[in-house]
Amino acid sequence: MSSEDPVPALRVPGLEPVPHPECPICMAAARARNRGHQLGSTVTIQGCNTIIQRHPHETEVEA
Repeated sequence: MSSEDPVPALRVPGLEPVPHPECPICMAAARARNRGHQLGSTVTIQGCNTIIQRHPHETEVEA
């Protein structure tokens, strides 16, 4: 790797929001995020993380 090669985006799975497995919006964003990782696109990764993090879901609370 020369000094002119682009630096790939760092992937730290423990720090990324987890998509809801039954939500098509979250899962589409997760697929796009994975593609962003493959391409080294930090803008895509950040945008998809924002979608996953802010997308509302009902939460169950046990009493």
